[in-house]
Amino acid sequence: MVDTFVWPVRPGLSKTMEPRTKRVQFGNGYSQRIKDGINSSLRRHSLVVRCRPKHIADDVEDFLERHGGVTAFLWTPADDFLEGKFICERWRRTTHKLYAEISMEFEEVPA
Repeated sequence: MVDTFVWPVRPGLSKTMEPRTKRVQFGNGYSQRIKDGINSSLRRHSLVVRCRPKHIADDVEDFLERHGGVTAFLWTPADDFLEGKFICERWRRTTHKLYAEISMEFEEVPA
């Protein structure tokens, strides 16, 4: 069974799309492009979770560490409501006086 990322993210979610393509350049300046594979346009999101009380940040970090940037988890972005499988290879925790924030980058992986 696949785990689900359930913590609410802060407004201001950022999505990056970078479709993978193959390109052939011809000598006369003409080029031709095609999609690279069947999953050529996967989503990448930058997001922040604000954790109050701060111990909730421990739960988020435990979740991310358990998946280790390798094992995919389910997540539904608030901007398009389309659930997908994602990995998180990078995150940063910032601790404030009354709360903690975790900044993450989620990368969609083929199902």
